Amino acid sequence: MRRFWQCSILACVLLARPMAAVRGDEASAKVTLTSKGIRVTHSGLSLTDELELAKEFREAAVLKRKLLSAVREFNATQRGVDELNENLHERMQANVAINGQLANSGQANFVQRNQLVGAANANASAINLLIQEQELSKKEVDRTRAAANSAREKYVQQILEIRAAVDRVSSKYAELEKDKDAQSALQEWNAAANTSFEIKPSRVFLADLKRCADLEKLVISEKIPLRREGNSYYASVVVNGEHAVEMVVDTGASSLVLPYKTALDSGVKIDDSAMAVEMKVASGAKFKSKLVTLDSVRVGKFTAEKVECVVLPPEATHAPVLLGMTFLGRFNFSINGTELVLSKIDAERSTSVRSKKSHASKTAKKTTHHSDSDLAE
Repeated sequence: MRRFWQCSILACVLLARPMAAVRGDEASAKVTLTSKGIRVTHSGLSLTDELELAKEFREAAVLKRKLLSAVREFNATQRGVDELNENLHERMQANVAINGQLANSGQANFVQRNQLVGAANANASAINLLIQEQELSKKEVDRTRAAANSAREKYVQQILEIRAAVDRVSSKYAELEKDKDAQSALQEWNAAANTSFEIKPSRVFLADLKRCADLEKLVISEKIPLRREGNSYYASVVVNGEHAVEMVVDTGASSLVLPYKTALDSGVKIDDSAMAVEMKVASGAKFKSKLVTLDSVRVGKFTAEKVECVVLPPEATHAPVLLGMTFLGRFNFSINGTELVLSKIDAERSTSVRSKKSHASKTAKKTTHHSDSDLAE
């Protein structure tokens, strides 16, 4: 009996050794896979970067809610302005009718004429009040439009960041499929854990790919909507990755142009070391300005980095913001009605544009920048 128990204990020890070895192989493989950015469990395999991607999607959902709220506020404000304009139009028509009655009153009695004069005065006062409200409403429309544009650009920027993250994960999967150490560690894991995993995009990531593509179709296009005001067309532009600014699309402006305050609000650094240039506008006015380089300028999904920009002096208070050729020249572009159509420029032309731009920078002190737009100074 004693010998039987000794044999049983020895058998248990021998059986335990392979299990310990299995656990050791599994742990070693997991350490290697983790070092490669792979999250592996007994239920599946994925890249740790996918966790960050999930956070990006959640942030996009938050920004979308903010965008919808901002758009609703803008639409409500715009409806209020439309109603006010309609009321003003009706009042002015009534004013024409009353004045016509006064002009034709002729032999009307004193009481009737006084009634017409009183109605005309009351209507004129109402018109003046509506005009005042119109001015205030215009400011409110500008405010809510700016808020909606800012919210939209933040949402678009987030989707662009999601696309960049998706592309990084895709590239990582492609690299790991060719990584011999990762493949060896995975074989070790599969043998130890009795699984049959492969290093390939997970089902969750494939769903994220489709989700990203769907978001891009909804909000990102080569056609950028323009807002028309008078003879000018405005596009929503993002400066330095975070500052949304409405700019006049001006193909006659040799450079992107920012008024001094707009530049400061957009985080542009203007100091004595900035190159001095002279900005001449269509009206003939000339301004001693500064030539600076913006980190980035984005319109829709199109981003240009290191964009030259003329910053006007503080006294140019009424100057509009111009989206000129230092940005537009980086792309193929056309204006169709109220749409700006952009596409990437071919590599050969892009090199030529950069070469000319570099030469222009070296001679900037001698250059007079210009715009065919009237800056209304």
